[in-house]
Amino acid sequence: MLLCLVLVSCKEKISTDQNDYIVTMDASVSKSTATIKGRVFSSVDLTSVSESGFLISEKAGFKTGNAKTIAAAIEGEDRELAKTLTLEEMGGRRGVPFYYRAYLVAGGKQQLGAEKAFMFDKIQVTGLTLDKTSAGVIRGETVQLTATVTPSDATDKEVAWSSSDDKVATVSQTGLVTAVGRGSAVITASAGGLQATCPVTVRGTKPAGAVDLGLSVYWAETPILESQSPLKYRYYCWGETAEKEQYAWGYYKYNGPKGVTKYCPLFDNLTTLLPEDDAATQILGKAWRTPTKAEWEELLLGAGGNVYNSYTLRIVRNGQSIKNIAWGGYMVNSRVLNGQGTVGYFMTADLHTTHWEYAYVVQNSFDSGTIRVVDMNRAPGVDRSVGVALLAVSDGE
Repeated sequence: MLLCLVLVSCKEKISTDQNDYIVTMDASVSKSTATIKGRVFSSVDLTSVSESGFLISEKAGFKTGNAKTIAAAIEGEDRELAKTLTLEEMGGRRGVPFYYRAYLVAGGKQQLGAEKAFMFDKIQVTGLTLDKTSAGVIRGETVQLTATVTPSDATDKEVAWSSSDDKVATVSQTGLVTAVGRGSAVITASAGGLQATCPVTVRGTKPAGAVDLGLSVYWAETPILESQSPLKYRYYCWGETAEKEQYAWGYYKYNGPKGVTKYCPLFDNLTTLLPEDDAATQILGKAWRTPTKAEWEELLLGAGGNVYNSYTLRIVRNGQSIKNIAWGGYMVNSRVLNGQGTVGYFMTADLHTTHWEYAYVVQNSFDSGTIRVVDMNRAPGVDRSVGVALLAVSDGE
């Protein structure tokens, strides 16, 4: 869309030395030029005029001594004088008033018209975008963000940068982001009253046993296994950190006489696994944890290619892969393995939003060939007390 500039004249300032010789007229202003005008009264004998033109200054109420003189001839029957000034001649400044007065010298005496003003309108910023909509960075690394301001000739197109959390990531006034500590921060670019943002996730260095799929977290290369050949998983109840002999509600750690005793929004408002109740953290170490529902969805939606191999699923992205995601079933009662070769479940760190006896799990089904995040309530017989497999993630060391 072509940006048209509205002509702006500052409020007229009437000079105390207005006379009957010459009058200052309003300027005609376009996008890049301004024509200042004056008119000489018919009572003036033009043969007595030795000089005519304009005085111009950046100060209101200026005196002749601190003004620039611009000569202009008196022409035509209307006895007008005019001078066209370019934006470049005026220093390229927009939104800055320039004050001027028409003048003439007749009979050796200078006569001045009233003071008027003009300015070149600002070109407003109509768009601001960043070359990245999100970024994942390892602590100590940098990433360059580039802002594009439209239109390119906008007046106030200088970009200011800021970070929502300098303890996570800092940003220079050239858009260079430096990862300081693990966590998330939002980098904001501002120009001409508009803003554009880029969420930045800072991870630590990749721990042993992890793969970097180019996502917000590192993923374990393989689920937690009892054995790799033959492939056998280890199975955990949600919120428990050890395998057990009985996978049933009556044996669930947080099942009390009056109902659920922990991770119940009605009582403790806990909806995500704490480290002490996270099997991934307790088994693999503090650098590891159970993935959230959102992290699983990021992995599955952005996998970039799922390769099926017999009864296993291999997720490939960024030239690396997660292996051994099999249809490994789930554990119930006295270590009875149900659904092996047909369906499997992997744990998430998230409690169900309304039914706290359930959590969210990742379901992979042999018959449909899909892997997706579902809630336990949609999987018959699967609740917190059922043993499911576990694939860990890490924010880095």
